[in-house]
Amino acid sequence: MKKLKVVSGLVVVLLVLIVIFWKTPLLIRGPGNLISLENTVQVNQQRDEQGGKFYVTVVQTRSATLWEILTTVNDPFREVVNQETANNGLPTEASRLQQQTAMNNSQNAAKKLALDLAGKKAELSYQGIFVLTAAKESGLQGKVATGDQIVTVDDYFFTHSSDLINYLQEREVGAEVILEIEREGTKKMVTGKVDLNEVTGRHSLGIQLLDRTTLTSDIPVEIELGAVGGPSAGLMFTLQMYAMASNHDLRNGRDIAGTGAINLDGQVTRVGGIAEKVYSAANGKAKAFLVPDDEISEEFRHYFPDVQSNYQEALVAVKKLDTEMVIVPVKTVQEAIDWLVETGS
Repeated sequence: MKKLKVVSGLVVVLLVLIVIFWKTPLLIRGPGNLISLENTVQVNQQRDEQGGKFYVTVVQTRSATLWEILTTVNDPFREVVNQETANNGLPTEASRLQQQTAMNNSQNAAKKLALDLAGKKAELSYQGIFVLTAAKESGLQGKVATGDQIVTVDDYFFTHSSDLINYLQEREVGAEVILEIEREGTKKMVTGKVDLNEVTGRHSLGIQLLDRTTLTSDIPVEIELGAVGGPSAGLMFTLQMYAMASNHDLRNGRDIAGTGAINLDGQVTRVGGIAEKVYSAANGKAKAFLVPDDEISEEFRHYFPDVQSNYQEALVAVKKLDTEMVIVPVKTVQEAIDWLVETGS
């Protein structure tokens, strides 16, 4: 009997250890740490010495234990996902390339915008078009791979994916096109067919494309953010670099967090993970959280009828938290600058 109790006790201990420490194939997606841009960005080889800080907010995805899965069930700021969901349906390699490329392009766009606003010279150029994935029905799967560069299409050279897509609109559905592909320094020719994308109503080749950019400027601008990927830090990068390049104190001693992708027109565009980012900002005692004031198109709402704008998502999230942090909706980088100046005086 005593031996049976000892064995039973060991089994219980083993089960508890499994529940607490065993990493399942599932993942938990939730708030990450706030990342201060104070020591992350250098402009003209100088670091930020103004009062307060700008913060980038990120969403963290990590392996989940059984215990963490159980305790996440009723948590409004964390969710259990599988690897495919975490990668937005992309293979791991393609997802990693997409995130790295999006971050590179976001940083370059932010540098260009910030330096333009500060009256400094900057030039953005495109390195070319690259393959992210190819759909099975495209006929190109197996012919092209993630990371391949599309050098020419029908002997035409395109520097930007939008130019290539516009060219395809001039070709008939079913028409053959010849792609010159470069992979690891080796070029080859492959044949694809123009297809009709039923969701967008536009002609395509059935492949997802990526653009890559480079930036040259009259003063050096460096960003060292480590392994963080995606475009959602664009707004905060721009504000940080503009404040440094213009020597304009936007924060006035305040800690300001935020999120939002940007385009070269200075518009702040929609991103994901708003609730998690609001949580991180509030937990980090930020005074304000800048969020895209995006408008949902009728076409987008047709496919996602329950979708909310980023601003609406942020308002819902902040109501669940015990915080006095202010939610600030912005449509453009200039709106964000104007709010910082008006409220900082």
